[in-house]
Amino acid sequence: MSADPAQSGRLRRGWFWAILTYYVVVLGGLSHIPGPAIAELGFDVWDKAAHFALYLPIGVSLWLLVREVPRLSRPMATLGVGLCCGTLLGALDELHQNFVPGRFCTVSDVVADVLGVCVGALSAYGIGSLVNQWRS
Repeated sequence: MSADPAQSGRLRRGWFWAILTYYVVVLGGLSHIPGPAIAELGFDVWDKAAHFALYLPIGVSLWLLVREVPRLSRPMATLGVGLCCGTLLGALDELHQNFVPGRFCTVSDVVADVLGVCVGALSAYGIGSLVNQWRS
């Protein structure tokens, strides 16, 4: 007995949404930590690298989620939607930090976020392409 492909796709999209939502909530919690507490964790030294690394999985998740939408399954459309969503998320995260004591909003942090999303999405695309070539 084989599974219904439509049902399988919905289940997969549901998991991708759940993972992405969980990760965004955790990221929001990290963004809500006041400035002095962040400095104690050592993030101030590697701030841009931390932004890049924290947004890389968002790029992967967005790629996996958006490619499941039939009208957006082409690589450039998937990348475009993923980058737009990732950029919006990074900008909203920075805006949120403006209201946290000891934190502030910077364009360079948004740029690091967007680069992380972009590298994550492109990595997911590249690995997926290699897997597809290997399977055929």
